[in-house]
Amino acid sequence: MHKTVIFDFFEVIHEDPLAILLQKKGLKREGPFADICLRLDLGDVDYQGYITHLAEAFGMSVPEFEKEFESSATLDSEVTALIRELRENGYQTVLLSNTHRDEIQPILTRHQLHDLFDDIIISAEVGMAKPDPEIFHFTLKRLGVLPERAVFTDDNPKNIAGAVGAGIAGIHFTGVESLRNGLKELGLKVN
Repeated sequence: MHKTVIFDFFEVIHEDPLAILLQKKGLKREGPFADICLRLDLGDVDYQGYITHLAEAFGMSVPEFEKEFESSATLDSEVTALIRELRENGYQTVLLSNTHRDEIQPILTRHQLHDLFDDIIISAEVGMAKPDPEIFHFTLKRLGVLPERAVFTDDNPKNIAGAVGAGIAGIHFTGVESLRNGLKELGLKVN
């Protein structure tokens, strides 16, 4: 029986501000945008360097970019309610995000999300990023959980494949109802 549910953050719990800005400007996460994201996720650049690089790439000043970046994305309250329900039903809930703590910490604090998770694993802090199965092995070891007792949800199918490669059940996130149904199909108790 599954006892741990591992959540991606951006595009599952909270919109991805970069994805919104790229879409607004008719751009894709490729070339310099993909490069700086990977460097941030692996901890090769700090958050301020990431913001400076993105502001330059968007042709904006850093303060102008930060203001637009921080105000562009919203929290999915239906997903946070589902996480609370899982916790109330005795499941361990974990956040596993490809990001830097300086990017995600202000969002977690602003929305008071720390209490939603038994553990928060940030790729830049561990030097590994999804979809590499190693970050999933690391997560399981840190939690003391067998792969068959864990479920992972992410909006990116490549990240789901990485989790499945590590023996974890994966649910491709396309919305809260499909996530709820996927959890039920795996035998988890949710309404």
